[in-house]
Amino acid sequence: MNQDKAMADMSHSIRNLLRTIIDPLENLKQETLVKPQVIENALKGANLIREIVNAMNLSFKGSIDDFYYDAVHNTGKDGIDFRTVIFQSLRYSVGNMFDGKYFGKFQKKYFPTKDVYLVAKSEWANVSQAADSEMFSFLKKHFFDIDISFGGTEAYMMGNDKGSAVKFLILFQEIIMNAVKYVGFVEKEERFLHIRIVNHADRIFVRTENPFKSNVRAKTTGIGHVIIENFAKLLNSELPVANKDGNIYSVEISFPNFWEERKPQ
Repeated sequence: MNQDKAMADMSHSIRNLLRTIIDPLENLKQETLVKPQVIENALKGANLIREIVNAMNLSFKGSIDDFYYDAVHNTGKDGIDFRTVIFQSLRYSVGNMFDGKYFGKFQKKYFPTKDVYLVAKSEWANVSQAADSEMFSFLKKHFFDIDISFGGTEAYMMGNDKGSAVKFLILFQEIIMNAVKYVGFVEKEERFLHIRIVNHADRIFVRTENPFKSNVRAKTTGIGHVIIENFAKLLNSELPVANKDGNIYSVEISFPNFWEERKPQ
């Protein structure tokens, strides 16, 4: 997808999102009693627009040289290690499943009744800020089995002087979010998400695997795929490879090992 088409799609999506903010606020003007939920929904929509615009904007900026630079100059306060990137992306993705207004079709698969939703939502308020081990237990109870193999990359730090830490975070948020959304369409006892990171001296491979239903066609904007593809280009990577093996869907992306490999001269 070229840049003009991507920007046109993003503009269309933003216009639709703006309606979800403007309409309730217009209605609120007619009310004598302020409704907190209306304001909360409007704020969610505004934040979602900001995230989309920021992600799309960053995906068109910079070069692979920025990643090499930030991998070396990684001691700033905004640096982030690879383990944190993965777990923050997982928390971001799971947290969005509680947002019925913007992710309703996926939320209903995880929480078929209001009671189930309320129990999970109450627990998530604490677990989302807790240790990783607690999140694993929560996910097994309410979402899916989760297994993550870091392959020795946990401590790799990416600085953010040139925006690389944020770009890494956005990239993996999009990849993991796609997996989390569609796992929900599978029967609960069959749900899982595997994240495998293979660490070579010159290259790092990241692979997600999850079950899926081939007949599911959930309507989306497609912007997430554009963002992933753009970041892959920035990383001088092949476009992410998606494979379907039976009822297992996997996505793999690779990029240079910025921490072990010297920048090509």
